[in-house]
Amino acid sequence: MLPFLATNWRQFVAAFRQLLSPVWTDYYRAFEVISDYCDQFSAMIPVGFVLGFFVTMIVGRWWDEFNTIPWPANVALLVSANVQVQLLKKH
Repeated sequence: MLPFLATNWRQFVAAFRQLLSPVWTDYYRAFEVISDYCDQFSAMIPVGFVLGFFVTMIVGRWWDEFNTIPWPANVALLVSANVQVQLLKKH
């Protein structure tokens, strides 16, 4: 089956589209209805306003992740202090 698809993929895609075209027309109609509904309300809220909230949220999440990353210097200081304390306890 795979060699057939590799050589005749255009015919396969055309046949696949013909088989599913009755099913897809319902989805196309539903998409058009939803897009028309959204288009009616697009003038009420500016896209830049919504985009500003979205970018603020994404940058806030990124900043929180950035702040939770332990820095190597702090980790190295904690490890070296712990090792020195353990070495002093052995003597």
